[in-house]
This record gives sequence, structure tokens and C-alpha cells, in this order.
Amino acid sequence: MAERGNNASFLLGFLVGGLTGFALGVLFAPQPGSATREQLMARTEELRSRMGDLSQRARATAEEAVESARATLREAAEQARAEAERVEQELRERLRREREGEAH
Repeated sequence: MAERGNNASFLLGFLVGGLTGFALGVLFAPQPGSATREQLMARTEELRSRMGDLSQRARATAEEAVESARATLREAAEQARAEAERVEQELRERLRREREGEAH
């Protein structure tokens, strides 16, 4: 769960840093306003695309983590069930032996 928070913080920092750097570069570049607007639009679209890609990767990673956790839990539950059955069988056997010992 903590990893998810770190990923979100990283993505937010990446986005803010990228936008800040881009904005400063555009503001200090000597070019006409129309060229600046075109550049801003192109860069905005590029960042939008990158964020979409990052979002898809994050979603896929989260889905893989959930599936892995489910598989681990299923395996642990099966092991616990098998151990409980083994202990139950052992107790039944002890009880049977004690009853047989009392009968003789």
C-alpha cells in the first residue's frame, strides 16, 4: 500500500517538475507568440500522452500485484486447510487409541 502512495507522489512530482521546466523554457525562449502557442500545444499533447502511458502502466502493475496477492492468499489458505485436516486426523487417531485403551 505504501508503494502505491510513493508511485502517486512520484507521478505528481514528475508532472509538476516537467510542467515547471517546460514553462520556464518557453517563457525565456526568444520567439513569436504564435510559435510559443504551437509549442505549448505540442508539448501539452506530448505530456498528456505520457501521462496516459504512465497511468496504463501503473494500472497494469497494480493489477499484477493484486493477482499475485490473491494467488499467495489462496496458497496460504490451502496450506492452512491441509494442516488443519492433518491435525484433525491426528486428534481423531489419538482419541480412537485412548478409547481402545479404556475399553481393554
